[in-house]
Amino acid sequence: MSQGPGLIRALDTRRLAVSIFNIVVGAGIFVLPATVAGLAGPSAPFAYVACTVVMFFVALSFAAAGSRVPAAGGAYVYVGDGLGPWAGSVTGVLQWLSDTLAHASVAVAFASAVALYVPAAATGIGRIALLVVVLGGLAAINIRGIRQSSRLLDAITVAKLTPLLLFVLIGVGALPSGVAAPAMPSAEVLGRTTLVLLFAFAGVESALALSGEVEHPARAIPRAVVAALGGISVLYLLVHLVASAALGDDLAATSAAPLAAAGARLGGTWLQQTMMAGTAISMFGYLSALSTATPRLLYSMGARGLVPSALARIHPAFSTPSVAILVQATLVVLVASTGTFAVLVPMASVATLTVYLAVCASVVPLQRRYRDARYFTVPTVVPIAGIVVVVWMLANATSSELAIEAAVIVIASLVFMVARSRRARISEGCGAGVDGDPSPPGRSEHR
Repeated sequence: MSQGPGLIRALDTRRLAVSIFNIVVGAGIFVLPATVAGLAGPSAPFAYVACTVVMFFVALSFAAAGSRVPAAGGAYVYVGDGLGPWAGSVTGVLQWLSDTLAHASVAVAFASAVALYVPAAATGIGRIALLVVVLGGLAAINIRGIRQSSRLLDAITVAKLTPLLLFVLIGVGALPSGVAAPAMPSAEVLGRTTLVLLFAFAGVESALALSGEVEHPARAIPRAVVAALGGISVLYLLVHLVASAALGDDLAATSAAPLAAAGARLGGTWLQQTMMAGTAISMFGYLSALSTATPRLLYSMGARGLVPSALARIHPAFSTPSVAILVQATLVVLVASTGTFAVLVPMASVATLTVYLAVCASVVPLQRRYRDARYFTVPTVVPIAGIVVVVWMLANATSSELAIEAAVIVIASLVFMVARSRRARISEGCGAGVDGDPSPPGRSEHR
């Protein structure tokens, strides 16, 4: 699959895994243990294990698709190649909207966290200025090159992991010996808790928009997905066990900042403050990773004619989608500044689940089409299990969430039809690849 002229494949397995880690592990990990404890109590570890198993069905489906269609845009091009241009277009719009809403939401939360240390950031103008500086600065680094963005993410990952690893190491040393194993929760409690936890594992779909800049994607994408989610699963479980040991029955009641509260009990004020700072660092890492990934999706949609082709322009000196980067940063600042996105935020989770459903469904035709041994292949039962899990989760969505998504799908379908009509008028008879891409999948790009 052609990822467009000019993009450089400069991401190895480690760098892609770092990007996945920074998007998946946001600020949520600093409040997650209290939420899970409130749902499952002492039986929470079983929910983490169940969630890991369930999420790997989806993750392995992404890995199988990504190894075969390593183009910028991720799920958008996977689904477009596997299920057709319309399905790919709807998936791309849902993915972009979900990413943009999440990006704006975390940007607002980050500004609130900074305001604790810089009161001026709490005001309307101060908050907008902070958003412009932070998101504009990330855009500038991103335009300079994917390697520069990766180096920043490396530094943020170290800064993000340090407080979490300190928390775990100190906590493990303080754990009492001879703790009785928790009882298995009921199927209802396990299912409800797993449903909540699954959203804490979301993010691989966003990071894989970088597929067009991954070296040796047939190997690197599956390895990065498995390594990142494996490490994240272990980290989540260890953090929860330490927080539970430190706070006991009080964990569920400390929903505002459970890790800070547990840190205070384990190490005193310094560890409490460290965990609070870790929350802001973690949010910044999320903003940085998404600032890198989402413009690649916007670029890919421009390259395939779904949105204005200007978004597909590549910077002549830095080989990055500079126009898409600037446009996406501007949109996030505007959306975060107005706050009008709040009504759509609940729909973002439903949109993400729909993207998962589409990718799992695309794996079967993709594996039939691309059978070479160099591709990462999963048993057919894996994407089917992923589909079953996602449908079960979608069944728990509210009618208003589903109604908003249905409206988005209708709008995305209209955009697709208009774009297809425009392309037909401009270049009738042009060969089409994924979603109107004039370059069909090329075997050399799959290596």
